[in-house]
Amino acid sequence: MFAYISLTLGDSPRLSSFYISSKVLLGLSGVVLVMLCLVEVVEVGPSITLASLSEVLAFALTSFIPMSACRVFSMFAALAVLLDFLLQVTAFVALIVFYFWKTEG
Repeated sequence: MFAYISLTLGDSPRLSSFYISSKVLLGLSGVVLVMLCLVEVVEVGPSITLASLSEVLAFALTSFIPMSACRVFSMFAALAVLLDFLLQVTAFVALIVFYFWKTEG
């Protein structure tokens, strides 16, 4: 499925520029980037996961307080910590890998 989408999204007017004009090279570079990110996340992933999980659970439990201001704050705080965790294990790791590639090159 991935190869089909990559090949059909690109236009191939010439065989010499097939890989450049198609999305195959972009797709393969994305796969390489994901693999590098997974290697980085394996090292720091457990500590980030445990810290974020404890914060989300603390705010989620606070949302059972009957005061409406505390309830709304804790709901939004739990959602914000969850979204921050998702960004930390996806986008921020990719940006760090790009930064290391830039400094090495």
